[in-house]
Amino acid sequence: MVASAPELPPTGSPPRELNTPWVESPFFEEILAVKSPPPDLAQTARQYHDQGYAILEDLVDEGDASRIVNDAASLFTTAVEGARVQDGWKKSTSIARLASHPRVLAMLEFLYGRVSFPFQTLNFRTGSQQSGHSDQLHFSALPARYMCGVWAALEDVNEENGPLFYFPGSHRLPEFDFYDLSPSADGVDYPAYERLIAALMQAKGFRKTRLLVKRGTALI
Repeated sequence: MVASAPELPPTGSPPRELNTPWVESPFFEEILAVKSPPPDLAQTARQYHDQGYAILEDLVDEGDASRIVNDAASLFTTAVEGARVQDGWKKSTSIARLASHPRVLAMLEFLYGRVSFPFQTLNFRTGSQQSGHSDQLHFSALPARYMCGVWAALEDVNEENGPLFYFPGSHRLPEFDFYDLSPSADGVDYPAYERLIAALMQAKGFRKTRLLVKRGTALI
């Protein structure tokens, strides 16, 4: 009888720099300690790590919000879907300024550890009434998880005017797409994907949260 020797642990320090945002790293606490940001930024990073979102208050003042709303009003006539305008920044300097807001870009660079840049804008006339979904199905990044959305309220948001909703903590789920529903993405209808997301939220116990905020607040 031959007894094998116990397996020895690998030598050297484990790598800490993974090809994923540091706020989603399994070594998050260690990295946060090394970065040692001010307490307010540390709290934001921990919330982003735990809950998957951050809120920026007083990002847009009333004057800029009104200018964006007025600029977008004339663009809805050419919108394909009527209720939204894509890439309005190309025709509105006020929309372009918000898309590249220094405070947003600085926060994204802190949270993701890379220089960020805006690549699309969407302006909504009314709530989209969409079911729960992840935008990574529509556009993503290589490496994965380096894309995020920033939603800004251009009016006070309450229960009566179609508030945005989200599921805190659901960012920890794997990315799902049509290939998770079928060997071929052909023929898979979008409602089937929405049903998958709804079932996942229920199965994992994620709580639907509505964003009720005053004008000028943004959600990352």
